[in-house]
Amino acid sequence: MRHFPLIAALACLACTEPRPADVAPPPVAAPSPGTPAVAAPPAATPPVSAAADSFVMPAPPAGWHVAQDTSEGRRPSPLDMGIGVIELVMDTRDRPVPRVDTLLFRTAPDTGAARAGAWLLALRDGGSWSYEMWAPERLVVNDLEFGYEERGVPFDSVDASGRWHRAILGFGPRGEPWHGWAEVKDSLVRTFTWREKFIEMPLYFLEFEKGDFHASPAGPVVTTARVLADSGFDMEGVEARGEWMKVKVEHPGATCDLPEGLTRRTDYYWIRAFDARGRPRVFYPTRGC
Repeated sequence: MRHFPLIAALACLACTEPRPADVAPPPVAAPSPGTPAVAAPPAATPPVSAAADSFVMPAPPAGWHVAQDTSEGRRPSPLDMGIGVIELVMDTRDRPVPRVDTLLFRTAPDTGAARAGAWLLALRDGGSWSYEMWAPERLVVNDLEFGYEERGVPFDSVDASGRWHRAILGFGPRGEPWHGWAEVKDSLVRTFTWREKFIEMPLYFLEFEKGDFHASPAGPVVTTARVLADSGFDMEGVEARGEWMKVKVEHPGATCDLPEGLTRRTDYYWIRAFDARGRPRVFYPTRGC
């Protein structure tokens, strides 16, 4: 397993010993659907200093670009939330800091395919961190905050082996998606689906006015978020079934401050938590109340 304290090349996250194949440009492979073929980049420019007070991200290699972040601090704010997220784990045990970890994306689910992008996690002394997306095209990044200042890249499909995940790295100037495949075989790379993540999580409707509560999946509407909002309510995921999720609803709402002696009613409903493509219609607070 090889991890670069400071990136000097766009290489795999982990290899036992440096090999020419790690840094040599691979052949251009046939792209996956929705992914343009790209040439492999040359080596990246190393950062100017590893000192804690002057550490900076390495510059992307020639011909590559740092994807633009248009969220202005709002999270979640991806253009496509996918069906789940792929992340770099912030593991600091027995590993030097500062350093940059890199997850490579390829144009096809094959280690010999051309490189389509790279997701960088910079860990600094003092416990701070930051992220960047690199790509050979000018993109608006499609990352997402799934925890307190923890971000990952949404994916929309998994290959038959279960190892390769196709991520939506960003979007081009005409709104076209830029995809890349990442192999998940390393303890520092982790994935989860929204169906898994939402269980036992406090949830809210992304479009509040469309928040309907049903007696059963696709069953009659029993009440709505607008009606329950009069007294407030808290919603928690219980079970996922296709586009539907069973939720526990407690009201009046008291997620962050439960007054002593407050009596609350608990009901169970079904909500349409996902659209036909598996994209979420609900989410959860990533930074607490």
